[in-house]
Amino acid sequence: MLAHAQWLCPHCRVYRVCERPAPNHVFHLLMTLVTLGIWLVVWLWIGINAEFRPWVCSSCRGEVEEPARNVPPLTAAVIICAWAILCFSIAMILIRR
Repeated sequence: MLAHAQWLCPHCRVYRVCERPAPNHVFHLLMTLVTLGIWLVVWLWIGINAEFRPWVCSSCRGEVEEPARNVPPLTAAVIICAWAILCFSIAMILIRR
């Protein structure tokens, strides 16, 4: 399988569809179920390695750098607060037992 995204190709100097290999999640889910979870290690390894493979322009086949993902400060603050509330709630439930 291939993952697709549209980014600016530095070689073509035009926005193009870029691609890179991506794991077949349906296959890996089935293998994980068949092997009673043992295949999960392989699936995680393949998934993590796929994130570090370069994007390639579908036109010129040149490598394209993935643009930085900027998270707005308000979004980051909301995520951090939600995570803190969740952790606090779990801790309180565990303490009361």
